Amino acid sequence: MPEHQTSMLNFRVRDLDAVPAQLREQGVDVDDHISTTSGAGRFGVATSPRR
Repeated sequence: MPEHQTSMLNFRVRDLDAVPAQLREQGVDVDDHISTTSGAGRFGVATSPRR
């Protein structure tokens, strides 16, 4: 977790491939990389627009 980050939330979504575009439309900063972790699934990272 980066030093300035004080918390992290995880959400389960039906379509992780569609969510980044939906979040960007709402002004959220979304990392383009979606990672896959064996046994845990796929993960994307988005940052709150209100820091």
